[in-house]
Amino acid sequence: NILFVGDSHTEGYFGQNLKKNLTQSNNTVKVLSMVGSGVAYWTQNKQFVDQVKSTDEVIIALGTNDFASYRNCQNKTVCFEKKIQKMIALIPPGKKCTWIGPPKYQKGSFKEIPYSDVQYVIKALKDTRINSKCTFIDSSDCILTRANPNDVHFNLEQSKVWSDCIAKQMKLIPTTIKISTEPIAKTKTEDINSTP
Repeated sequence: NILFVGDSHTEGYFGQNLKKNLTQSNNTVKVLSMVGSGVAYWTQNKQFVDQVKSTDEVIIALGTNDFASYRNCQNKTVCFEKKIQKMIALIPPGKKCTWIGPPKYQKGSFKEIPYSDVQYVIKALKDTRINSKCTFIDSSDCILTRANPNDVHFNLEQSKVWSDCIAKQMKLIPTTIKISTEPIAKTKTEDINSTP
């Protein structure tokens, strides 16, 4: 059983596509998603707090809505790490945990959010203390484009590119197409002019 937690990306095309990849491996997937949610929201969410105790595996896809948070912190990375630690502390020992980081935003995109804020979120998630409990998958390694650079969301096509990129890193789908090297067997044919 897998508990898949996230924001509007998880509720939208990205989450729908990744759920398909997860269920193809004979997993039962329960999705908890909330538009506009960040890490702090889920640490206080009763559904997450209760269901994380009974699931076998947790997949967290958060970080996008944390870009604009912690503006009053002197060190935003440290402030965000504290929120992350609070969330993963709710996951019981021994449960498999994967944290999917936010996608990369080009400089000047995502409305008024400074590009540096994207970097501090990714830096916090790459911290070794986070990796001690959850495997981190960096979405910024996936090559994605938007029709509108100021739109935080991806269309159906680009969402599939993103989810397939993540699925490959999670080894849910093969990274390369395997081509058989076995020789093709020749079909035996009979000469219609031959006599029995």
